[in-house]
Amino acid sequence: MTGPLSSGTWRQRIPVGTMLVLLASLPILLLFSHRNTVTALALIGLATLVYPGALSALRRIFRLDALLKPSPASVLLWLLILCAYMGLSVLWSPMPERAEWAPRLAAFILSISALLWLAIRMTVTSARRAIWIFVIITLLTALFLGFEGLSGGLLRDLLPKDGIKGKDLIASARGTGLALYLAPVCILAVATLPFISDKIGQVGRRGLVTLIIIGLALASLLLGGVSANLLALIGGLTAALGGYFLSRVALSIAHFVSIGLFLFWALVALLLPTQATLVSADTIPTSWQMRLIAWEYSFALLTNDLWTFLFGGGIGFSRFLYETGPTVQLAVAPYTFHVMPTHPHNLFIQTWLEFGLTGVVLIVAAITQLFRYLAGLAFNKMETASLCALIAVSVVYAGVETNLWTVWRFSTLGFAIFGLLLIRRLARLES
Repeated sequence: MTGPLSSGTWRQRIPVGTMLVLLASLPILLLFSHRNTVTALALIGLATLVYPGALSALRRIFRLDALLKPSPASVLLWLLILCAYMGLSVLWSPMPERAEWAPRLAAFILSISALLWLAIRMTVTSARRAIWIFVIITLLTALFLGFEGLSGGLLRDLLPKDGIKGKDLIASARGTGLALYLAPVCILAVATLPFISDKIGQVGRRGLVTLIIIGLALASLLLGGVSANLLALIGGLTAALGGYFLSRVALSIAHFVSIGLFLFWALVALLLPTQATLVSADTIPTSWQMRLIAWEYSFALLTNDLWTFLFGGGIGFSRFLYETGPTVQLAVAPYTFHVMPTHPHNLFIQTWLEFGLTGVVLIVAAITQLFRYLAGLAFNKMETASLCALIAVSVVYAGVETNLWTVWRFSTLGFAIFGLLLIRRLARLES
């Protein structure tokens, strides 16, 4: 049952109402407590269980014949197999107390899946409301975070002091990073949906809205000085242009890049100078210098041991290296650093390090099924541009920032995909 449903039953109103309220709260969550976006997703996922057909749909997923069919169920199944393998790795991990990380990641993936499942079953009226909220919360988020960047964290200072050095910068930088997932979908809604375009105005005003989003994001990014966010913004804009003008091949390129980056980052780490050379460098920003040292160290460990290469060091291995591994003193710093930070700040390298070739193969299988499914769908130029921007932002953060276990970094991606599904569905129902 995938068409619009009557909104009259409590089993339909409760999940949709929960989703709309929590979606509307995103600007506050991203500004003041970005980790609570995970709680919002979990609550929506639990509420969705009462929606008609939810439990039977969940049961249908767990069929082995779904593994090889390009479908959302196949992607989900491969990801859950990956989570099971992550849980199994506790048998050889030096951090067995981290066993709960795997089921927690699986629950998070299921929560996002529930939100996306709900998107294609909502009534047209509820979907319209959700898209309006999506546009408004994206503009508010950009406005709040831009104001924080310009004011030096005035809104965050309303909270009780928590003693964390750089509290405002950390909150604004992380919130901005998550908000970058929302922007491409908001722009797509403003540019393509008549019921929004008519209210906002003609192309000039829509362009102004777009410039406001980008401009305020830039204010927050540049004043915060967070290079990962700036790289994600540049990558998203570049991919959006590529998706618009090369719409027929853009997703094929995105598929190739998404898979190829596992090999690319492995080669980068293997070809880096020795640790001694990196430590003595005095022209690289400290944050990037520590990243390069961690990446070189990761693959030095990976290639010295066949078991680690094939199966990884196990769940939490990066954290173990942080807590027990060596430290270095940089040539430009008067104090020592852990060779391995709390994580490598690179999802591709962390996957290799903790789960080896087996983990990489499982993730590549999920990515391949996703792009095989997308290849069978018809996208217009604006939809392709938005989707490519979303992929690019995700890939940039995965390459320079993301940790497998801080799932809040993936949370807003779930809301962004939800918005993309709603826009695509409404555009076709109302055409």
